[in-house]
Amino acid sequence: MVWLGKGIGLPITKFVEPVRYRAVTANLCLMLRLLAALLAVPAGVAVLAGEFRFALVFAGLAGASLGLGLLGRLAGQPNLEGKEAFVVTALAYLVFSLFGAAAFLPVESFVDGFFESMSGFTTTGLSVTGLAGLPRSLLFFRGYSQWIGGIGIVILTLIVLRVPGRAARKLYTQEFSGEKPMAGIRKTARLVLLIYASLTAVGFGTFVLAGMRPFDALLNILATVSTGGFSPHAQSIGAYPAPAVHGAVIVFMILGATGFPLYYFLIREGPRRVLRDSQLLVLLGLGLAAACLFWVAWQAQARLISSSLFQSFSALTTTGFSTVDYARWPPLVKGLSVVLMICGGSSFSTAGGIKLIRLIVLFKLVRWSVVKRVLPDAATVSITAEKSPVSESDLKNAVSLIAIYLLILAGTSLIFLLSGFGIVDSVFENASALGTVGLSSGITSSGLPLHLKLVLMFNMWAGRLEILPALIIFIPAVWPRRRNR
Repeated sequence: MVWLGKGIGLPITKFVEPVRYRAVTANLCLMLRLLAALLAVPAGVAVLAGEFRFALVFAGLAGASLGLGLLGRLAGQPNLEGKEAFVVTALAYLVFSLFGAAAFLPVESFVDGFFESMSGFTTTGLSVTGLAGLPRSLLFFRGYSQWIGGIGIVILTLIVLRVPGRAARKLYTQEFSGEKPMAGIRKTARLVLLIYASLTAVGFGTFVLAGMRPFDALLNILATVSTGGFSPHAQSIGAYPAPAVHGAVIVFMILGATGFPLYYFLIREGPRRVLRDSQLLVLLGLGLAAACLFWVAWQAQARLISSSLFQSFSALTTTGFSTVDYARWPPLVKGLSVVLMICGGSSFSTAGGIKLIRLIVLFKLVRWSVVKRVLPDAATVSITAEKSPVSESDLKNAVSLIAIYLLILAGTSLIFLLSGFGIVDSVFENASALGTVGLSSGITSSGLPLHLKLVLMFNMWAGRLEILPALIIFIPAVWPRRRNR
C-alpha cells in the first residue's frame, strides 16, 4: 500500500503505474480472434437469406478481425494487472462496435452505423436506423450483437479461447463487477453460457407458441434475454397485438434481469432459495408497484393495465421494449420510468442500471446511519447483503459508483438541455442510454446532431461497463509516455 502522507500536495495520479501495451494488445487481440468466429454467424445468415453482398461484408470483417487478432500473438500472453483488465474490457466494446459499424455501411453512414452497433453490443436498444426495408441479415445482426453483449464479450472469450489463469480471473472480475464465480473461472463462464443459451432456446419456443413467426421469435428472444430491446419492427412489441406475446415477453425480461447464480442455486437448492433472494423480490415488488403508479397516471383506464405492467418491467429490467409510444407519455410517467431505468436489475445479470444490490446496500447504510444515533456508543451494527457482511471497502465502492453514475447522468442531461430539449425528455433519454435501456422519448433519431449522438454513445458504453473502466482510460497517467521495456 502506498502511503500518501499528510500535506504532501502531490496528485494521486503520481502514484499510478501505467499499463503495459503488450499485455493490453495481446488480450485485446484474443478478443478480435473471438470476433472473427462470431461474425461467421451473420455471414451464414446472409447466405441463407440470399443477401450475398452482406455475406461478403461480414466475411470480410471476419477476415480482417482474424488477421489483426493473429498479429497479437507477437506480443505473447502476458498476465493482466487489475487496471489492464479495465482497459482491455473497455476497449473491447469499442473495437467490437467499430467492426459492427462497418457492417451497416451499405445502408447507413459510419456514424449512424457506429451508433447502432454500439447500441447493440452494449445491449441498449436506442436506434437511429430505419427498420423498413433493412436486410434480414442486418436485422439478425442487431439482435445477435445484443445477445453477445448480454452474456459479455469477456465471458465468451474465456470460454472459446485459452486465456492465462491470472488474466482470466482479472477479466472475469471486471466483466461481472467483482462478483465471485460460482465455481472455477472457466467453469463459471461455461455455466453462464449454458444458462443463457437455455433461456434463449426456451424463450424462442415460447414466443413461437405465443404467435410470433419463427424469424421474429428468434430476433426478439435474442433481444429479450440480453435485456437489449432491439425489435425487428418500428413499433417494437406493439407490433404484436396478442396478449400472450406481451405476457411471454414480460416473463423473459424478468428472467434476463435475474442474476445467473440464482439459476445455479435453483438447481442445487430448490425453489426456496429463489424465494429468499432479496434482489429478485425487490425487482418484482418495484415492477408491480410502478405498474400500479403507471396505471393511475393513465387515469386508471382498464385497457392500459397490461401496458402499465409491460412498460414498468421493460424500464426496470432495462430491456427497452415498448407497446405504446413513449413520446406521447405524460411527464409523470416519464419521470417514474427514469427512476426505474436508474435502478436496473439484479447483479450478475444482463440488465443495466445501478443494479439493485447497490440500492439495497445504500438503503441499509441509510437505515444504519439513523439507528446508530439512538444506540449506545459501544454498540456495533453490521450491514449485510444476501446474508453476507458488507465490508467498508464495498460500501465505499457502492456509494461512490452511485454518485458518479448520477453525476454523469446530470452532466449529459445538461448538454441536451442546453441544446434546446426539455428537462424531462433530456433526463429520460440519457437515463435510457446510461442504463442501457433503449426507451426513447422521441429525441433519438438519425437527424440528431453529431455531438448529441456522441454523448448518447458515451453513456451506452460507460453504462455497459458500469462507469469505472470508461473513466479509467481517460486518465493520462494510465498510459505510458513510452513503451515499457
